[in-house]
Amino acid sequence: MPCYTERRISVDLNVANEGVLLRALKAAGYRNISGTLATGIRAATASGAYFTIANGQVEMSGAYLTGREVEQVAASVKRAYAAEAVQTAAKKNGWSTTTNKKTGQLTLTRKRW
Repeated sequence: MPCYTERRISVDLNVANEGVLLRALKAAGYRNISGTLATGIRAATASGAYFTIANGQVEMSGAYLTGREVEQVAASVKRAYAAEAVQTAAKKNGWSTTTNKKTGQLTLTRKRW
């Protein structure tokens, strides 16, 4: 591939709540998070690669980018968003949560009075 070529790859990501997404990105360790869903949220991975979340898609661009890299970032964002959405719902409903550090499984507990 010529050095002046830039590849743009995107993966679908449906997000309902911007606040939950921003907290999820921060919890997942992404850096330099800025923007809104309306204008596009931009963040950086630990390796410094930037990605944008806009119009229901995660998009990355670069000369040596592969579809697998974008899929890995999208999967990571989806997992973080799901975990944060569950934590938010648990907090709202007064449930307690515990996470198994070995498996990553989240358990919700509701107290019955």
